Amino acid sequence: MENVPPAEKKLLLWQMLGICVLVLLALVQMRRAIPDPSPVTELIPEANVTVAHDSRRYNATKALKEGLKDPASYQEIDYREFFANSSDPNRYYQASIRFKAKDASGAYAVQRLCFHFTREGIVTETFLCDFR
Repeated sequence: MENVPPAEKKLLLWQMLGICVLVLLALVQMRRAIPDPSPVTELIPEANVTVAHDSRRYNATKALKEGLKDPASYQEIDYREFFANSSDPNRYYQASIRFKAKDASGAYAVQRLCFHFTREGIVTETFLCDFR
């Protein structure tokens, strides 16, 4: 670049600056295109949280059985627990239980119930949920 006239040097610098700005704008646009993480993330029980996890699971199962016509017919199929990013203190954790139990007619039916918990693991809400 020693033999390049000053006017051309200035033009090359402006071109390089323009390219850097375009690359920066492209990176910003790509970042905006990446979706934000889900507000609910599945918990993976660790050794130090196993007791709290088991307590929430027990409380959810107990609440579920209280609403059954025949609690002895309860058979758990699947249990999932989630951390809910909610400002509502009554929805600190969420869990779902897929189970089968006898319905009013005496036939076995498969259902999935969801539960909201406080931070302490107390069930605050029970509702039917329809995800697999």
